[in-house]
Amino acid sequence: MRDDLAVKMHADQLDVSAEVVAALVAEQFPEWRALPVRPLPSTGGRRGSTPT
Repeated sequence: MRDDLAVKMHADQLDVSAEVVAALVAEQFPEWRALPVRPLPSTGGRRGSTPT
């Protein structure tokens, strides 16, 4: 994922590339192997942006 799309929610959060996700999907869900996988922009979780 491009750095400008990534929002870190946790210090120990893992970054997983679209290629790794595509490989995992292909292995676990072969019928979805041909579907595209792409990173999406994120502003973090909803709870983090909602006032309490």
